[in-house]
Amino acid sequence: MTREERIYKRLLKVFPDLESMDIGGHRKVVNEPYMPLSMDVLADTEYGRVISIAHNYVQNGDVMADPDMQLLVSFKKQTIQGMTFQNDGLGIYQECLFFDDNGKLMVQMSLLKSLNKFLDTWTKNLIAQGFVEAAQKQEVCDAD
Repeated sequence: MTREERIYKRLLKVFPDLESMDIGGHRKVVNEPYMPLSMDVLADTEYGRVISIAHNYVQNGDVMADPDMQLLVSFKKQTIQGMTFQNDGLGIYQECLFFDDNGKLMVQMSLLKSLNKFLDTWTKNLIAQGFVEAAQKQEVCDAD
């Protein structure tokens, strides 16, 4: 199993209805003492579905990402890859998968490997921290 396939299987344990969700749909999993995990469906493209997942906190009235990643989900290949990584507290924004002006998917391969490695660890930690069980206990509804 590839790293991208592992990430897919893990994230779908937390958000099992991801494929059936509409664009603009979102979920929030509260799992004390951890920061809530938010997921938003951003777009469907010929390459797959674009979503974001994030932990956020408020600092001086501003919502801060810690982290926030945009991901490319291929239901056909059953893979997820990192597109962007943002951590506001550290002043970091990275982009490894992006669309050019013609809609073609562009890749910065070395950064893609790095983001996917981080995402592999993050999704492993989400499972270990009980986000699957927390999501199952919560009523499925659009988050605020």
